[in-house]
Amino acid sequence: MDIVSIECPKCAGEVRRKKQEYFAKCPYCGTEVCFNEIREEAQVTRFREQAEILSGQKASYEARVKELKHWEKMRNIFMVIITVCNLIGWCCFGYATEMGDALENEVPQWIGMLFLCVAFVCLLIFIPILGGIYPDYDLLTGEKKAGARIKMSLKLIGVTVLLCMGTIIIAVILMRRVSI
Repeated sequence: MDIVSIECPKCAGEVRRKKQEYFAKCPYCGTEVCFNEIREEAQVTRFREQAEILSGQKASYEARVKELKHWEKMRNIFMVIITVCNLIGWCCFGYATEMGDALENEVPQWIGMLFLCVAFVCLLIFIPILGGIYPDYDLLTGEKKAGARIKMSLKLIGVTVLLCMGTIIIAVILMRRVSI
């Protein structure tokens, strides 16, 4: 065991104590000596250790937030791509159908089909992939959530299908206004 010694404040005798203890008795005069500076040093060391732990937790939390924001940005980009492609596709397809045989070539119809195919590929391929890379942990604690990626994939597919239905309705409304 490590023994620490200091001078007694009353008789100037040597007072020894174990390293973990905060109090000791002077063997010469019997005065109880408190090692406050050692206790304070231990408290400061403990506070520093706690600060380092909290700093690590904060860095980990900030990394999780950054990852989630990056994922949300990718999700939003794909949702916009799907919605715009779907709307352009249905409008072009509807325009070609409205014009019927008056068009010598079917360029609008092919353009519409191309945009609809892009939207369909994004819906069937990229949205499930996006759900598969979803950060599946609790943001605050960092603990894994069971089945979070599957749930997110299903939510994304559901929302995207609803967006596609909405763009079909908007395209029909736009085409009716154009044909009037």
